[in-house]
Amino acid sequence: WKPRRIESEVLRDSILFKSNRLELTMGGSMLKEQNHKYVDRGKQKEYIKSMRRTIYLPVLRSSGYDGQKAFDFPDPAVITGKRNVSSVTPQALYLMNSDLIHKSSSALAEILLGDTRKANNKDRASWLILHLLGREATTAERERGENFAATYGKDDNSAAWAAFSRALFATNEFLYIQ
Repeated sequence: WKPRRIESEVLRDSILFKSNRLELTMGGSMLKEQNHKYVDRGKQKEYIKSMRRTIYLPVLRSSGYDGQKAFDFPDPAVITGKRNVSSVTPQALYLMNSDLIHKSSSALAEILLGDTRKANNKDRASWLILHLLGREATTAERERGENFAATYGKDDNSAAWAAFSRALFATNEFLYIQ
């Protein structure tokens, strides 16, 4: 079994799901226009802000969403039998700087702090690693998480854990299926 990077749709849905922001409503269309009518591409910025699963986002020919394009979403204007899989710098930049990541990591930090009110920072690091990566944290990871939280934002614990969440979202362990 070879490691395989998750598709852009799965990545977006996973980030929203792990931060408890994914809207799980099934069915329906986000497009309000009738069939065979002109679709305003300017509304794409509104569509991507939706918390619905990515499968429900409208796909318009000759355009796309930045996060999807960064992670090899196929060009909808061309027939594609197999998707490209690349690992390039813009992907890492997207995972550290996008609005989706910042809002999701902030929401996740609030969940973490709510669920671990009486816990120490080592236990919080363990909780976050288990939640995002699906495995127990090693002793070294727990210590790194504790040190990170202690030095990142001495006055703002939420910002420190949001930043730690962003770092975990950008790991290969989150991006690849083993």
